[in-house]
Amino acid sequence: MAKKFDFKSVATWETGELESQPGPSGIRKRTATSFDECAKLLNMRQLMMIKNEQIDYLTIEERKVLYTACHVVPTVDPSYVYNLITNKSMSSVETIVEHLFGYGYPTIKQRVRRECMELRRKAFLCEDGQTFDFVQFLAIYPNPEIFFEEKRKTDEIYMKHAMAFLSRKFEQYDVKFIRKLFINSNKQLLPAYRILKKHAEAFAKSKNAPHFVTNAHVKVKFRRLSDSGKIPDYPDSLDELFFREAQFCLYEEEILNYKVNCAAKRKEALEHAERNSLLKECIICCEDCHLEEDMVKCSKGDHEFCKNCVKQHTEAQIGDGMNRISCMDPSCTDGHFETSSIQNIISPALFRLFILHCLRDEILTSNIGNIEFCPFCDFPASFGNSEDRTLVCLNAVCQKESCRKCQKESHIPLRCEEVQEDVDFETKKRKFIEERMSEAVIRKCPTCDKKITKETGCNKMTCPCGTFFCYVCNVALPKENPYEHFSNVRGRCRQDTSLEQLHEMAAKRAGLEALRLFNEHNPESIDVKAPNINELAGLKKKTKPATTKE
Repeated sequence: MAKKFDFKSVATWETGELESQPGPSGIRKRTATSFDECAKLLNMRQLMMIKNEQIDYLTIEERKVLYTACHVVPTVDPSYVYNLITNKSMSSVETIVEHLFGYGYPTIKQRVRRECMELRRKAFLCEDGQTFDFVQFLAIYPNPEIFFEEKRKTDEIYMKHAMAFLSRKFEQYDVKFIRKLFINSNKQLLPAYRILKKHAEAFAKSKNAPHFVTNAHVKVKFRRLSDSGKIPDYPDSLDELFFREAQFCLYEEEILNYKVNCAAKRKEALEHAERNSLLKECIICCEDCHLEEDMVKCSKGDHEFCKNCVKQHTEAQIGDGMNRISCMDPSCTDGHFETSSIQNIISPALFRLFILHCLRDEILTSNIGNIEFCPFCDFPASFGNSEDRTLVCLNAVCQKESCRKCQKESHIPLRCEEVQEDVDFETKKRKFIEERMSEAVIRKCPTCDKKITKETGCNKMTCPCGTFFCYVCNVALPKENPYEHFSNVRGRCRQDTSLEQLHEMAAKRAGLEALRLFNEHNPESIDVKAPNINELAGLKKKTKPATTKE
């Protein structure tokens, strides 16, 4: 039986009465008395989803009910509320809210993730109208026939993907038979697909009965309705390795032919270049057997390097959070590699991360108002209402809701200080001290606040935004002669110092200060055992966060 929902405790939405009783965080419950006000109550993500529904079929009153119900239960998928109004004939907000809280409901997060996964599946299987990219595939898997034929262990998610894929590609075969064949093929997609494809092609050419059992004589729609023959759905999570293997299954012959043709053309081009002394040399790896198309030039056009060296350099710089891939020639201070040059060199996932870095820095430097970033994935979000306390991440992979004040997961209706952590004082003290010590070995750019930690080199640091600053005192340095700041005179910052000693001293000072502050704000914890700060300081120099090289 459905649980009765106390609608009066929320608000009298339909009559427009406003309950003025504040919640734990002083949030007043809001109501709406007009259609426009109802629409304004919803966040951008809810409005975008509602626009996709057939709103024109709803009356003004029904639209008001839809908007209001979605505001009362902000996590519900608007399309589910739409169906309740149109199919279940629920005409009041109270009835809908009681149904949602009584029987449960699909959420926006589930819908976004489901739609995102479906789009990615279609893209992998080229069901979105796009053509298969042989170049990108072979860049990731240069020898796919060796990689996918090698025996390996597979998990339950992989098996679910395989059963969903094979059952759709070979609908004439019984699902139980496909499962048995897949298990006998070492639970790997490629050998199972090859067997089914070979038999299906032979059976299509022959009028004789097949040599293993199928239910081809049974109509597909009836087979799908039976429990034994129901085509399994794809799992909610997406296994990218599986879909790469599925791509190889679908385009195996074309991929291998393309690979052979490319190898023949390259061999011919190398012979021609060698005869005419046209081979290029990379100054990084010192190999002199590269073709013109193997080389990548920096933006200045004066220096070029082989794709393999550029790839390794780009991966390292993106890992350091750079939004500008600098030229590898030490004398080229202003040169960099264009985005179009590196797009086909690195993996699509890494390129997406690079674009996200660029987007973030572009937003920060352009001073766009009402923009904040998800603390969990750095995805940007726009705020039309500055009073909103929760940031809802629109990144389909993340989708986390965080508090804009404390940057932790949303804890509405509690205030930040009202959130009680279920840990003892000893754990809280250790955590507080460790966090402050970790922050002490990280420097922030004085211009853009980007976090940077040095790996090697001198104390003149260069931020991706172009700012020079001192790693010792964190002061911005002049563009003309940044090294003028350093001196061996006592009291001045040295250009070269022991990195381990510098980090250890900074961590120790921060640890002692953190211990003092914690005991000052928590007098009852003075007698609680404190961690050994000297040992922690020695640890911090070995377990550093993401770094940026000079």
